[in-house]
Amino acid sequence: MKSQKHTRAVFAAVLASSVWSTAIAQEVGTLNTFVNGNKTDAGEVNANFDALKSAINDNNSQIGTLKTDVAKIPAGPQGPAGPAGPAGLPGDTGPAYFASFDFEQQVGKTALVLDASGNGNDLTQNSIGTQITAAGHVGNGILLDGSSGYATNTSANVNLRESLTVSAWIKPTTVGGLKCIVSMDGAFAFGLDGNQVKLLLTTQGATEQVNGWQGVGTVEIGVWTHVMASYDGVAIRTFVNGAMTGYVPFAKGYLNSPAGKVLRIGARSIQNIEYFWGTIDEVRISPLAVHGGTKTQWTDLALRTGVAPFGGDYQAPQYRKVDDVVCLRGLVTGANGFGAIVGDLPVGSRPPKNVIYPLAPNSNGRAGRIDVTSAGLVQVLVDNQAGFIELDGICFSTSIN
Repeated sequence: MKSQKHTRAVFAAVLASSVWSTAIAQEVGTLNTFVNGNKTDAGEVNANFDALKSAINDNNSQIGTLKTDVAKIPAGPQGPAGPAGPAGLPGDTGPAYFASFDFEQQVGKTALVLDASGNGNDLTQNSIGTQITAAGHVGNGILLDGSSGYATNTSANVNLRESLTVSAWIKPTTVGGLKCIVSMDGAFAFGLDGNQVKLLLTTQGATEQVNGWQGVGTVEIGVWTHVMASYDGVAIRTFVNGAMTGYVPFAKGYLNSPAGKVLRIGARSIQNIEYFWGTIDEVRISPLAVHGGTKTQWTDLALRTGVAPFGGDYQAPQYRKVDDVVCLRGLVTGANGFGAIVGDLPVGSRPPKNVIYPLAPNSNGRAGRIDVTSAGLVQVLVDNQAGFIELDGICFSTSIN
C-alpha cells in the first residue's frame, strides 16, 4: 500500500514536470518566433536605409550634373537699368580760394606773408606799422598800427568774375570810421564802418562810388570775431561768427577785374587809406559765393530765329534765377535791326514791368538800349548795331516793380 502511494506520487511529479516542460517549450517557441520576426523587421529597415542612401547619392549626382549644365549656359542680354538713385552731395566747383593767408611765418617783420592757396599771391609787409605776432586767432596773426601798417601784392593772381566771398578773423583795437581788412584796388574792399561789417564793390556796370559800402553786422573791440561777406551777382550778404547779419539786393552784374590787381591787407589798396588798427588772421578770398537762398543753374536763353551765340571763347547767352532775381549773361549776334528780339524768358523769370538797360554808343555813335519785358522778351532798341549784343549785367527782380 505504501509502495502504491509512493508510485502515484512519483507519477504525479513526473506528470507535472512534463506539463511544465511542455509549457516552457511553448514559451521558448513563442520567443523564437518573436526574435525571428524582429530580425525580419531589422532586415527590412536596413534594406530601406540602404535604398535611401542610394537615392540621396543619385540626387547629389543629378545636382552636380545640373550645376555643370547651368555653368555651360551663356549669359543672356543685360536687362534694363534700374531707376536712378538719389543725388549725392554737390562737389566743389573751381578753386577753393584765390588767396589764403594764415600768417604762420616767423614772428616779427618778415619779408613775405605767404599765400597758402597755391596761387602765389604772397604779400610784402610795409616796413613800418606791420609785424607778425604770435597772438593770432590760431597761431600767428598780423598786427597793424592803424596808421601805416599793411601788407600788399602789386600783381595779384585774382581773376574776379560773377561771385566772391571774403572772410577773416579780426580783433580790432578800435573802431570808428572806415577800417579796411582786405581789398583789391578797383574791385572790392572788405572792412568795418564804425563797428559794422561792410563790403564795397566795383562792378562792370557801376563804380564803387556809385555802389557804396553795403552790409551790417556788429563787431566788438578787443574780441576775436569771424567776419565774412559774399556777392553772387544779385545780392550782398554779410556774416558775423557764422550767422548772416545782412542781405542787400545788389543785382549789379559781374565784378570788375582790373588789369593792375593790387591786393592789400590792412588798408585800401594803393590809396593807403582806411587803415585797420588791430590784429587780423586767417584771411580767405574765394571765387565761390556763400549763399543762403535758392539758386538755379545757368540755363541757355531761348533765342529767336536769326540770333545766335557770338561763339569762340565768348560766353553763350544764358540766364539764372537766385531767389527772386534773374540775371543774364553772354554775347549774341544777329539781333541787328531796331526792335530785334534776342530771345524769350520763361514764366517765373520775367519782370513784373518792363525794365530798360542802356547800351553804349555803337560804331556809328548811336546809343540804344535793351528792354526786358513783362512778357519775357529780351529786345534790342537800337539800329545799325555793330555785330553783337552783350547781355552781361542785366539783372532784375521778378517780384519788385
